[in-house]
Amino acid sequence: MMNKRQLEVIALDAEDAREALAGGADSLEIVRELALGGLTPSFETLRAIREAVPLPLNVIIRPHARDFVYSPSEAAEILRDAQEAVRLGADGIVFGALTPDANADLALFDQAAALCRSINPKVIMTFHRAIEAARDPESTLEALCGRADRVLCSGLPAGAPDDAPRTLLRDWMRAYGTSIHFACGGGVSLTNIGAAVKLTGAPEFHVGGAARTNGKVDRAKVAALVQTLAEA
Repeated sequence: MMNKRQLEVIALDAEDAREALAGGADSLEIVRELALGGLTPSFETLRAIREAVPLPLNVIIRPHARDFVYSPSEAAEILRDAQEAVRLGADGIVFGALTPDANADLALFDQAAALCRSINPKVIMTFHRAIEAARDPESTLEALCGRADRVLCSGLPAGAPDDAPRTLLRDWMRAYGTSIHFACGGGVSLTNIGAAVKLTGAPEFHVGGAARTNGKVDRAKVAALVQTLAEA
């Protein structure tokens, strides 16, 4: 029997976290600036959410939204923030970086992973949607096998609308799904999640706006997404 598909909900604060828990979410991604795709949250927010809910917490480490290329000073900030997030109880770190020529910055990812795992050997390291901005996503995925525990991606072809078939994720699941845990995110909604499940077979789905009413997580919307996943 197939394991239950997981639903991750983005949380901006402790109230979001409690609503997501009440709706049946399996995990949370902690961010600030949702409209910018998520930036590194404050440590105060992380502490409050860690105290509020027992759910697994994945914390995004992303100092700016310009791109996924980081200067040496930004890289040092990333490493400090990732370590502190793990010290404060993050179960996972969500991070991705590219070199100026749009290849994956595997050296920085490896450094972040080693530092975080020195604090918590069980920390889950996720390479996020920088994968879709990489020059060659397939070679990046090959390199991430054995490095990343999880990859968060939309699985949509470049320029496709949110309700288009997530054919890239389908193909990546077939090629790498036994080595990497894929989370499908980016425009996932109640209206398209069922089709995405059927096409891709992804084990996890990640939502932001689809779980919100007036900017706040809504437990009823979370519950509806959980139910749709269960029935798909």
